[in-house]
Amino acid sequence: MTILLEKITKCIGSNEHMRMVFEKLSDTLYLEGVYDEIRKVDSITNQLRFNFIELFLKISNTFLAMIPDSADALTKIFERIELQFSKNKSESRV
Repeated sequence: MTILLEKITKCIGSNEHMRMVFEKLSDTLYLEGVYDEIRKVDSITNQLRFNFIELFLKISNTFLAMIPDSADALTKIFERIELQFSKNKSESRV
């Protein structure tokens, strides 16, 4: 779903369709799923799923640009990303 949404954000000239999708996004379990997925590590590298996080941040950037008042729905996810990066940084020092 994240890969598909990221591809949608690259579509030129379909801002109204993207807005409709993003408006419905906050009423789905997708954001809860993203929240849970961010904590999981890549099974191959045993590190954070940086590609997944990067894709979601691209999506959320477009999401916030189109619907600025949606920030509250994303705050919990941004905080988890920050926590995971802080945790990763601390573990790297050890």
